[in-house]
Amino acid sequence: MGLLGLVSVGMVLGVALAPWVGGQPLPWLLLAVFAGICGAACRSGTVLPLVAGLALGVLAVAAMPGGPELRGPVAVGGVVVGASVGSTADVSVSRWARAGEGWHDTSGRVRVRFPGRAPSPGTPVLVTGRARPVGGSVLPGEPDPVRGATRSRIFTEVRAARWARLGGRSRAADRFSRARHGGVFRALVTGDRSGVDPATWLLLRRTGTAHLLAISGFHVGLVALAAALGVRVLLRAGAVLRPEGFSEAPAWIVGAIVGVGYAVFVGAPHSAQRAAGLLLLLCLARVLGRKPAPLHLLAVVAAMQLAVDPAAIASPGFQLSYGAIVGMVQVTPRLLAYLPPDTPRPVTWAVGTAAATVGATVGTLPAAAWWFQEVAPLSPVANLFAMPAVALGILPCAAVAGFGPEFLAVPALWVADLLFSTLCAVLGLLAVSPWTPAVGPMGALLLCALLLVPRRPGLCMGVLMVALGLRVQVHRGLVVTVLDVGQGQAVLVEHADGRRWLVDGGRPGRRVLKWLRRQGVRDLDVVVATDLAIDHTGGLVPVLEELEVDQLWLPAGREIPELEEVAGRRGIPIIRQPEPCGGSLAVTAGTGRAWVLFPGDLRAEGEGLRLPASPPAVLLVPRHGSRALSHDAVLRAGAPRIGVISAGRANPFGHPHPEVLERYRMLGVALFRTDHDGTVRVHLRDDRAEVRSWRPGAGWRSAGAWDLSGGAGGGPGPSGP
Repeated sequence: MGLLGLVSVGMVLGVALAPWVGGQPLPWLLLAVFAGICGAACRSGTVLPLVAGLALGVLAVAAMPGGPELRGPVAVGGVVVGASVGSTADVSVSRWARAGEGWHDTSGRVRVRFPGRAPSPGTPVLVTGRARPVGGSVLPGEPDPVRGATRSRIFTEVRAARWARLGGRSRAADRFSRARHGGVFRALVTGDRSGVDPATWLLLRRTGTAHLLAISGFHVGLVALAAALGVRVLLRAGAVLRPEGFSEAPAWIVGAIVGVGYAVFVGAPHSAQRAAGLLLLLCLARVLGRKPAPLHLLAVVAAMQLAVDPAAIASPGFQLSYGAIVGMVQVTPRLLAYLPPDTPRPVTWAVGTAAATVGATVGTLPAAAWWFQEVAPLSPVANLFAMPAVALGILPCAAVAGFGPEFLAVPALWVADLLFSTLCAVLGLLAVSPWTPAVGPMGALLLCALLLVPRRPGLCMGVLMVALGLRVQVHRGLVVTVLDVGQGQAVLVEHADGRRWLVDGGRPGRRVLKWLRRQGVRDLDVVVATDLAIDHTGGLVPVLEELEVDQLWLPAGREIPELEEVAGRRGIPIIRQPEPCGGSLAVTAGTGRAWVLFPGDLRAEGEGLRLPASPPAVLLVPRHGSRALSHDAVLRAGAPRIGVISAGRANPFGHPHPEVLERYRMLGVALFRTDHDGTVRVHLRDDRAEVRSWRPGAGWRSAGAWDLSGGAGGGPGPSGP
């Protein structure tokens, strides 16, 4: 790799490491200059250019102005910068105001979560909403929003209630609404995927073709290629007037300009930015008669992109986009090397398309396993049909319908509908349940090593096995992990003998399931629903559907239809508490002389709860610390040493209530709260309790240790009145 490529790779690494090694800009500037001068003088080696690039990467982050720290109801005005991630985008603010106050001038960036699709980069906006620190409810191993925001010196997230585009033009009438699959065609042409129905999304995800709806290098390349071919046809026609012909440089230049313009038009997502940058560099290399290495160009484009938007490196779009290209460069040629030279063209094309898909899948595996935990096993086959159908038929028809003459819109949409319906019928035959590889950040880095050592299959297989979850966790004693799931409750209990219980699953969603997979948990001995409230049971549905579960414990006399339906369908035995206990299920778990109590949401009628004579070592404070619950029922055995409250940040219920907090503190209970401390893990062993907590931006930290000697034991099992 050349000097510029090495510097670019170093810069990418510098941006990635900036949250851990950042500081004042001047030292990094001096280091970059010193390493650059020494590297230029030596004219050989790789260390000094990498060091110079690393210093430039950290400098790009350190030199950014710090954003304002805002709290509560605010209004902010500024310009959207960088690509959006779903409904979230960064805004470079110029002014802000609190309700009833005047405007204040400021600088820096804030992160805004828009009500719908985020506006495109460069859009001036006025946003009103509620500001809070960046972070929120994040589980260990999930992508850390605080680290990502730190790269752009962002400290505030604004949940927008309303926003307005300043100086914008009214949106033209949407022709795609006339078509059956109009949401798909709008996504193909404009990048707006809000109109794609869930059934279509599910089909495309399960066949590995959802990438075709994201504006990516595929779309930008098609547009640029069409423009370049058009100019090339004109140039060849002009050869009649000029026998010696014309240079092909104008075709490349026009193609690059049109491709970049299209990337800007569709909102410049990260993949389109990467494609536009590659187009410009390839055009320049073609005009100059150079043939640079693909990875060299890719590193330069990544460095350019991160110099403008350092936070992009922490987004799934950036990681998937660059991973796909690296995979196709590193893996696809090695697969095609097995093709005989005399292979017929149709076979070569089919194998080439499948090999490119395999390469892209391998390249995106680290990010996909970290962010989404889904890989479609039949993606190479599905893309054999989907890519030509979209490139040669559906996308051109959608473009004509969206931007062509009005009289062509109806027939173009009819043809596009027919083609896409046919494609869906074919994809329906290939839709199977996806593989679910799951890794945390370190596992994702290990998977990246697969792309760096493709010629060592033994090492690759070992790294793959370690990264994808062949992890053995041995605990002495009992480990209780109270997850930060916001205003909800979810707890994993790991016994010394290897048994694992999941007590509640938080609100509806797949976050708890994904966290369990990242921990290497594929089976559970017991799943417990302590209460029928949705903040207890919502996240248990995907757990029961996708993990191996031996038993499901439910409160007696209460029906939870969604859990019972899944358990019945999967043959999971349901064990109900023998007698009602305030409509809630209480669970105890113990090791040695220490025991833990999960009392559910007991009210006053739970006073008859049978508990061991000694106080529990750990208590999960019922109902998020609500004053309406009966705390006497769970404190009869004595005050616990440690109490954990699961509550959401700034929740509308005011949990935990100050009177409840004061009562536990007067009893000498060491209280931990998920809204303040994040995920809390208590390790009970040898008459000792150790507590650690995890928060985004800080990671795991020790929170103290307690001597539990002198208490009585409590066996594991359900507890009733």
